[in-house]
Amino acid sequence: MGGTKNQQPSKGNALTKKAEMTLIEKLVPETYFSENELKYLIKFFKKHSGETAFIEKPDFLEMLHEVFGYTEHFFMNRVFLQADTNKDARVGLEEFIRLMSLLLRGAKEEKIKFCFNCYDLNETMQLSRDVIITLLNQTSTEAAERNPDMVLDLLEMILKKMDQDGDGVLIFEEFKNAALEDWLLIEAFGQCLPDYKCHVSFLDRMTNH
Repeated sequence: MGGTKNQQPSKGNALTKKAEMTLIEKLVPETYFSENELKYLIKFFKKHSGETAFIEKPDFLEMLHEVFGYTEHFFMNRVFLQADTNKDARVGLEEFIRLMSLLLRGAKEEKIKFCFNCYDLNETMQLSRDVIITLLNQTSTEAAERNPDMVLDLLEMILKKMDQDGDGVLIFEEFKNAALEDWLLIEAFGQCLPDYKCHVSFLDRMTNH
């Protein structure tokens, strides 16, 4: 969901209780979380930030792997870059909560846009053949690594499903239309969303704590 510009603390100290409550009041109408769920997320954040105002990148990537079932380091890095909206190379509390809102309860189109942005390595709002090959190579099996033609075959198969105008380039609208028609295509180029079982487990803990 949309919101105002993130207000991250300037120092490494954690937010005061008063500041936490102010942030909760701000984020209840701007995210998909209740007040109690936001309190849970703040506790979870503190656990992984060491009671500071930020989760540093190594800890963030470890959290994605251990809690949310991400497995490919390349795509965990891409998720980190999307989370770090103010580009200070770490994830603040508000950035974290907004990411969780999208990943855990975001609408389909929000998740589609998020995945596309993760795949858009050149930030051009389109995925060229070279970009898609780079993405596919990050998740290719050892057999595919020994046989590059397997990646090219996969590329052609995906483009046949998604490239509506046949120009060899995927724009966002083509990606969105394909994903809405076949949801499995949303992660055709690599994992950008939490593992399903990890997703369900985390939601259960958050809503029933």
